[in-house]
Amino acid sequence: MLMDVDDEYHPPLDLLALPNETLTTIFVYLPPPALVALIRSCRRLQSVCERLLYSNIDIEENVDDDVRDPNALVTPVKTDGCCTAVRRRPHLATVIKRISIRWTRSRRNGHRNGQPEVPLRLAPGITSALKCLLHMAASTTTLILYLAGFRGSYREVLDQCTFRLRTLSLGGRVAAPGVHAFEVGASSDIEWFLQRQPHIAHLHLPDTHRELRLRSGVDLPFLTSFRGDARAAASLLPGRPVRALALSGSEPSEAALIACGLARNPIRSLDLAGLAVTPTQLLTISKHLTAPETLRIRLALRHTLHFTFSGMMLLSALTQVLGAFHSLTYLDLSPTNVDGIRGQQNETEERSLCSSWASVCASLRRVKFPSGTEWTFGKEREGGNWSWRPKRLPSAGRR
Repeated sequence: MLMDVDDEYHPPLDLLALPNETLTTIFVYLPPPALVALIRSCRRLQSVCERLLYSNIDIEENVDDDVRDPNALVTPVKTDGCCTAVRRRPHLATVIKRISIRWTRSRRNGHRNGQPEVPLRLAPGITSALKCLLHMAASTTTLILYLAGFRGSYREVLDQCTFRLRTLSLGGRVAAPGVHAFEVGASSDIEWFLQRQPHIAHLHLPDTHRELRLRSGVDLPFLTSFRGDARAAASLLPGRPVRALALSGSEPSEAALIACGLARNPIRSLDLAGLAVTPTQLLTISKHLTAPETLRIRLALRHTLHFTFSGMMLLSALTQVLGAFHSLTYLDLSPTNVDGIRGQQNETEERSLCSSWASVCASLRRVKFPSGTEWTFGKEREGGNWSWRPKRLPSAGRR
């Protein structure tokens, strides 16, 4: 009996016979738990998978979830474990490209009563271990540190680091006793580090509610996006090539908006989801930031208005505002919280609003409503007419 060609015997492929470059190409798509399992399988795969696992350090942990005594010493277990692993295997530090460490807190002692948040009491050695990790990871290009409850200085963990960062995010630090919360991140605590990182293109400073004292034209010459308080933005944007701006915190003053408009490039992406703005405030913003192509906003709506006959019609006030944004192509209203507008029962009103807004803003092509429905303006398949069409939301039973 002749054997068919398709039935010929093929010996099983030996995974370990593949070169490291091929294994890396395959394993790069695996999640961290799968990489950990491969690391434990054999030494050959360990050497390959460790480089992938530690190239992107992403830690998020609750630092006081199990602490009942507010005065107890806290040890961020995941952070400490990662620092120990890199310290024991120094060769891993050379492959680290991205570090994201986020501490969260389940309890903010006294914060609900308007009092300052109680700082963490870190166990001895945690700060020095974190500093050692950051000092060893000299090839890091993205650094995200959100250390909730940390009352130390950023200099304690960032001093002597030799990064060439492209992305930096610093936040979570609380004020020391006797220090106002707005004074967190004093001049000696942030500027010195920013001056040493001239290649930063993306900067996020959620807890810096003041002006930054940096040299114009010298410090951060390649900054293209900023996310943070309007006062910090007003001191950063003038003369720098910022094209994406996300504001948070308190309402920006007109002086701050004027300063933001002095960026070297026009602001093309404007994110106001961190604020609660009214149409009147948005009109003020449009006088100084007129060129955004993408606008993301969270409208400040009175709670009593949520129970009117039609919550969607509250958005009609934007018709008088959007005409000031001559280059706007995408309007994202999804951060706005409006009760009772989920589902398809508002499709007629949404379509009407899209048409009204497009009549005053001819460049508008996409709109995303608080319901989550996204509308696009394009040609119909039949007839070739231009119209607004919704992108249907998946049913509740699907994921």
